[in-house]
Order: sequence, then structure tokens, then C-alpha cells
Amino acid sequence: MILYNCSYIPVEFLMASKIPYKRVESQKSVVNGELHNNLCSFCLSTLPTKLSENDVLIWADSCDSMRRSCDVLRRHFSGRVLPLEIPNVSTKLSVERFAHTLSNFFTSFKKAIKREITLSELKKSHERLLFLIRSFKDAIRNNDLEKMASLCKTITGNDYIKSTRRARNNILIVGSPAPSSLIDVIEETGNSAINATCTGLVPCLGSPEDLNEEDIFLSIAKRILEREFHCMRFVTERDIGSLRKYFDFNGIILHTAKFCDFYGFEEKKLKALNLPFVHIETEPNHVSKEQIKTRLGALVERISEPEQVRSQKKRFCAGIDSGSTSTKLVVVDSEKRILFKKVVKTGAFPKKTALDLLSNAVSKIGCDKQEVYIIATGYGRGALNFADEAITEITCHAKGVSHLFPNICTIIDIGGQDSKVIKLENGSVKDFIMNDKCAAGTGRFLEVMSQILEIPLSSMGDFSLRAQNSLSISSVCTVFAESEVISLRSQGHSREDIVAGLHTAISRRITSMYERVNGKAPVAFTGGVALNKGLKVVLEKMLQTELLIPDDPEITGALGAALIGLEKSL
Repeated sequence: MILYNCSYIPVEFLMASKIPYKRVESQKSVVNGELHNNLCSFCLSTLPTKLSENDVLIWADSCDSMRRSCDVLRRHFSGRVLPLEIPNVSTKLSVERFAHTLSNFFTSFKKAIKREITLSELKKSHERLLFLIRSFKDAIRNNDLEKMASLCKTITGNDYIKSTRRARNNILIVGSPAPSSLIDVIEETGNSAINATCTGLVPCLGSPEDLNEEDIFLSIAKRILEREFHCMRFVTERDIGSLRKYFDFNGIILHTAKFCDFYGFEEKKLKALNLPFVHIETEPNHVSKEQIKTRLGALVERISEPEQVRSQKKRFCAGIDSGSTSTKLVVVDSEKRILFKKVVKTGAFPKKTALDLLSNAVSKIGCDKQEVYIIATGYGRGALNFADEAITEITCHAKGVSHLFPNICTIIDIGGQDSKVIKLENGSVKDFIMNDKCAAGTGRFLEVMSQILEIPLSSMGDFSLRAQNSLSISSVCTVFAESEVISLRSQGHSREDIVAGLHTAISRRITSMYERVNGKAPVAFTGGVALNKGLKVVLEKMLQTELLIPDDPEITGALGAALIGLEKSL
């Protein structure tokens, strides 16, 4: 078996060898002790831990991480690992240089597989590959999914990682190699995935039409380096919009692997193109489904046409925001008047908490549950299967805040376990960014610090306003910041000054998120942390704008859910 790590390797060599081949796939175990844990997660997960006696591994230096891992592999599997240096630019000189590299590599390749391949055989394989690529393009134009899958397997040696059915929303995945688990999440939410990464269709796309060089190695070098759609490792920018001539998509996922340095730069390009997209980071062997569903759901809600108004009429509409820390419920009538609102601890049983809260609401209002149309939102929305519909908190916050502040352009929402910044345009979500993988910059961060400093959480804002100095706290990681706070206390610094430093650290993180979505005033501040007066003051200073805070900043998501339900049912 011939294994390889990158779609830029000369597939013609593999075809001509008549030996089975495939790209190395993600696995759980890696070569331990010789590579840092912060190395690109995709690179770590694709490192083979063993090779059979007849296996040969082609390892292209796609990036510095791959180059480092190649050094480790060569130590473990001497003689069976073939490194291949690939230019990171596509110029006439780089093509000629790569052709020379391929010529030398061809000799090493034949020696490693212990098989002779003539130049005539190599040329035939090159011509066959070009034919397969042209056939693949034809299959795309004819929307022949089965043929595309078959051709992809023939060309790459790997299974087709992509949806094989169409759906209402076709989501294009670009960026770093997409795992099949990401496709699964997209399909579970009723959408279709078009994988335009190197684990999907990109290796089968695009070659110059005039590949008739007498020098076979020059022709192969041109095919590889002058391809139509490049990896970000090899170009400074890509024309993602050009993929529209191949695929019909209405939303984009910019996928990045943990600790990958390349594809994050494409976010700016997508914003400039004004294409609807969401940025999702995964680890090859671990996909946080609920976090992905929230981001994907927000994207789909942006690009989908509103559903038809339901014929079944309801007297009231309830929005239930099932958060990680607290559950919020708001009930409105046909005039958008709030009849009931309440916030309680979510606890260990989100569904029971929500049902008890709903029973309390209908009792207070004096109606039956059947008269209430229910929209669930928040992280726990999936557990509330009694709701009529579930909508992401991104969309619901936008609706709720826009109702309270019609001209609002940006929302900063800091809850118990996450923080988010949402940019609005005419009341609808234009862009957003979330921090839900770390307690940094969330209510939980402040809660931990209040316990260390023995200050009631509700008093932290007042404490910071009495500070004489704002200390520098370098980390907003809850674990590391805890050590810093303990150290500052032991040095004799006042609790007031420490809390002010904590608020500054949080504000720096939120400001960074605000800048990434190009936030602008007027800005609303919501979530339980919006009640912290000290943090509000620091944030306003950093953002250089006033923050508008609703009377009940915790319920805006639930209010938005109720108002969306109102549009659907009344």
C-alpha cells in the first residue's frame, strides 16, 4: 500500500505503480513524546503509528508542522518515508524547479516501491488522470453525485467525504481538511454539505487545459502548481466565489483545524466578498456537535427564506432560553406585551426546569398550555422537545434586542458560560463570533474570581469602581488568572484593584471579538454580566461608545424567541 498526506503529491506516480494507494486518515493515536501537543491537530491525528512491511509513505511538506512530523516519521520508519518538497508559490520558475524535484523524486519512488516504471507508463497515467478530472467536471455539471463519488475514489483512493443528497440549504465547506463527523452534523440538521477541502472535491478540480509539455515532469508540475483552486498553504488568497461555477451553495463554513495557522486568514476574504459564512474549528477526532449546531443553525437562519405563517392560531407565545447557567422564559400576547417573565437556575435537568417554569407562567396568566406557541432557544433547546420549534440564541438575541432598541447595530452578550458579539444589519444577523469553548470572558470567570476574593458576585462591579489602580492581569484563562489573583493578593494589592484588573482583562477579550466582526455603535450590552456596572464602565472606555442595557438584560434571548413565535403563529 502507498500512503500519502497531501493532495499535492503526484497522483500519476501512484497510478503508474499499479499498487493500491490512499491518503492517510485521522486516527486517535500518534507518535508520542517527540511532537508538541500544540502542533496542528490535523497533522498529529494523521501521523501513522505503524507501517506494514510493504507500505511506503509519501509525506509532502504542506506546512512547517508537516515538515517537523516528517522528521519524526523518518526516524521511526527509515527508508519507507519519502519526503516531497513542494513550492509554496506558483510561478514559471517554481514550476520548473518542481519539475526537477519530481524527476529526482521519481527515482526515489521507484526504489522505495521496488518496481520499475517507464516514462511511457507515467505519461499514460498522466493522460488518464487528466481524463478523470475532466470527467469529474462533467459529473458536477450534470449533478451526477454517484459518478462524482466514484471518480473521487478512483483519483484520490479515498472515500467521498461529502453529502450525496441535496437539501434545502447546500453548505460549502472550505478551509482545512473536513472530517466526516462535520458532514454528519450538517446532515443531522437537515442540510447538505459540499466538501471543497482537500478531503473532499478539491483534489479532483481544475488543471490547465494545455498540458502538452514534452517533459512529463514539467507537465505534472504544471498540473499541480497551476491548479484552479489552491490550498491556502500555497497561495496568499483564493477566489472562493469562483466555486459558484461548479457548485450551487447558499452558505459557507470556513473550517479550521486546531492550531492551524493558515486558513484563519481567509475569514477576512470572505467578509470582503460579503458571502454568508460561519467559522468552525474542530479537532479531527473530536467534534463538539452542540457548538457546531449553534453556529450552523445561526448561519442557516440567516440564509433561509422565512417559513409560511402557520394556519393554527395561538393566543400567546412563549420563548424559553435554556442556558447553561439559567433558564429564562418570556410570554407575550398578540400586541407584543410581556405578560410573564422569569429567570431561574437551569440545574441538572433542563427539560424539567423549563416545564416547571412554563407551568408557572400559564398558571399566572390563566390559560392552557395548548394556547401557547413555544419557541426554544439556548444551548438546552434540543432537550426541550415539547416546544413547537427551536431557534438558535444568535437569531433570538438579535430579534429581542432589536425590538427594545430598533436602531441597534451590535450586541455584546455575556452569559454564564459563553460570550458572543453579534453584528446586525436592519435588525438581522450580519455576522457573529462566539466564545463557548473556554470560560474566559464569561460569567463563570467572574464567579470563580468572586469566590477566591470572597466578594459577592453582585458586588464586584461596585468594588471595581472604588479601585485606585487597575492591575495588569495577563490571562483571562480561568485557571491561570486564578493563580495570578492569588499572587496579587499575597503581594498586598487591594481587592478593588484586582477586580478592576479582572474587568480590564475581560474587556480586552470582548473588544477583540468586537473588532473581528467590525462592530459599530449603537451597541447593546446583554446577559447577566451586563448588570456589572464596573465592567460596563471599562468596556465603554475601550470601545469608546456608550453601552445600552435593557431593563432586564438576561431575558433578551427569550424575548426574541417569543417575538419570533408571534410572527409564526398569531
